[in-house]
Amino acid sequence: MNTQSLRYQHDRSIWDQCATTYERQIVRGHPDVTAYESFEHSFIEKLVLFLTRDRSLTIDCYDFGCGSGRIHNLLAPFLFNAVSELKTQNILSSGKLVHVGGIDFSKQMIELAKQNLASSGLDTLYPEYLSFDIGSAFDVAPYTGPHTPLAVSVCNSIGVMQGEEGARNLFRTMHNYIKERKGIAVISCYCLEAVESFALGNYESTMDVSGQPCWLTPETYTGNDCTLLPNYYKRAHDKDPNIIIDVIDSENKCIERNFKLTRDPDKVKKVIQTGQIDTFNGYRSLWYSTKQIRNWMKELWTGGTLWHIPGIQLDRLRGEPAQLAVIDYNGAFEPLARTWNLRPLSR
Repeated sequence: MNTQSLRYQHDRSIWDQCATTYERQIVRGHPDVTAYESFEHSFIEKLVLFLTRDRSLTIDCYDFGCGSGRIHNLLAPFLFNAVSELKTQNILSSGKLVHVGGIDFSKQMIELAKQNLASSGLDTLYPEYLSFDIGSAFDVAPYTGPHTPLAVSVCNSIGVMQGEEGARNLFRTMHNYIKERKGIAVISCYCLEAVESFALGNYESTMDVSGQPCWLTPETYTGNDCTLLPNYYKRAHDKDPNIIIDVIDSENKCIERNFKLTRDPDKVKKVIQTGQIDTFNGYRSLWYSTKQIRNWMKELWTGGTLWHIPGIQLDRLRGEPAQLAVIDYNGAFEPLARTWNLRPLSR
């Protein structure tokens, strides 16, 4: 088994272990993360509405790294108008979203996604109109259906896909997925440039999910079967080098309260320079620079029109740490981009 395969197996195990806590503490927890997700939601909603209403396209959406099904829940309301027309074979009368699929390598995440559908009353649309696959996002075959494919990857999924080789594979796979049917692909991710202002505080605030970041000292409880529970969420641009935590043992008993962890300046400097987030639990996330994302777009997304969008250009509050990579094969995205005063990326 090669290094990439070993990393894939390791990462899958990590995500299976932290799925439930991740859903509670990050997806529905940290204010800065939920703001970023809200920014993504607004972008995807506007895009789907524009493609279906203004461009009259019939869209089949697929989420690469779908996790707990956020995009499924977000877009499900768009499906209701299409269901009755699908059943009467009248779908070509106007643009519609007709299906939302997704893939994730974590079985526990997919189980959470199905539970979320049931909790929202959307399980009646599963599996015909909302579907999930368990497996690698790199193994998704090109779309061959009758509609326009929309491929999305959100919430920095690209940053937890086995390093730069995995990131490149995601670009390739999403490109291959949409190009035959002349679709659109969107990758939303964090920026290296936002590591100091956003990443440090985010990961320090959610140690009960991914473990103690490697830049925090001391390492007293990193080798034990303990949960490190921060006493508060550290917000963006907070430069306080300390974070206060409670230490919870495997029997859910607090064995130490108000334990202080402090940033190691040299390690923090390296994280800011590289964008590589590591924890003592073996979790890893990468925040790529805008230059790197643009270079991959030019190298790996041949054909179509490329759009690189700094999140802050669309939303100064929620989009500050974000960047979007878009490839459009049929020109459908350009009119919407022009309303935001965006320009295509030159090759």
